[in-house]
Amino acid sequence: MRLTKSCALAVCLCCSFASVAIADDFSLSTHSTDWTLAISAPGFGLEYKFVAENGAKMQFMSTKNKTGFSLSGSLEAGPGKSTAKECREYYWRNLKQSPFKFDQVKMGEAGQTATLEYVIKEHQGVPLNQKNVLAYCVKDDYRLYFHLSKTFYRPEDASFLESMLSKVGFIRKSQSKNLDVRYNASGERSVVLTVPQTWIDEFTQEKGQPFRTITFTQGNDMQSRLMLSPIPLEKESELRNPAILRKMIEEEGGSLLSNAVEKKIAMNELLGRAGVGYYYTLTDKTSPLPPGEYRHMTHGGLIVADVLVMFTILTNRKDSPVVAEAIQMLGSARP
Repeated sequence: MRLTKSCALAVCLCCSFASVAIADDFSLSTHSTDWTLAISAPGFGLEYKFVAENGAKMQFMSTKNKTGFSLSGSLEAGPGKSTAKECREYYWRNLKQSPFKFDQVKMGEAGQTATLEYVIKEHQGVPLNQKNVLAYCVKDDYRLYFHLSKTFYRPEDASFLESMLSKVGFIRKSQSKNLDVRYNASGERSVVLTVPQTWIDEFTQEKGQPFRTITFTQGNDMQSRLMLSPIPLEKESELRNPAILRKMIEEEGGSLLSNAVEKKIAMNELLGRAGVGYYYTLTDKTSPLPPGEYRHMTHGGLIVADVLVMFTILTNRKDSPVVAEAIQMLGSARP
């Protein structure tokens, strides 16, 4: 009962603009909104993020290593104006269609926020004792929720769940303000990036590819994008050596010169907050440029402790500010 009341009170302000602490943040937003719903989640690493092409839906999933805690969220364009309670009922109807058995179901409302709690004791004979706490709210014509869960839940975990929900709030987007987001690479390895609030990130992983790609776009600028892949480095990997990384990137660029305006590769050094990297820029000489292609490409790699961040910046404007902003973001990378 204490958790139900606390959860409702903790998030009752989430539908007004608030100041949210910046530390391993996750957010729900689209290019068409001037706000983002953020939650500060120290120690959680982003595992997955999906954005529908028309911006009508966004989902993410994150985990806290070795603790059993998971955090996910969803933003979805609704049929029109609705209430937080209607938002909860919409998702609860869908949730009840799942094969799980829900115990200790509790619902609450506070201000413009609705909450739902339940426990999944077991599934197909496997003990879980999974505690789930969800907070729902609406903003403009969007339905949003955050979902916190803990497998093998214990009473002493209640305070952590409460503290997490107290860190939820809407913030107005600002190009001058940032979110610190932790992206999981593999296992316990991750990279934190300082990301401008106006940038939207999305995960993709091509079939047969061992590493995921995170794509960033800025505002409504579909003519530019940053793509990066955080790749775990084994202890014996030669790519931990900056000189070897530089040579590899330079050779990659050299193999592309036949299709570039440039006659040679001009290497640039990226002195990051926690490591060093290298990159080059090439201009595609193809004329006319096929639809969907980009004229300018900046490509490189950055060593961040035991993770190699490979990145590509694509733009159709040589003087696009996205390039400098992307390099600044990459320079912020740290474990």
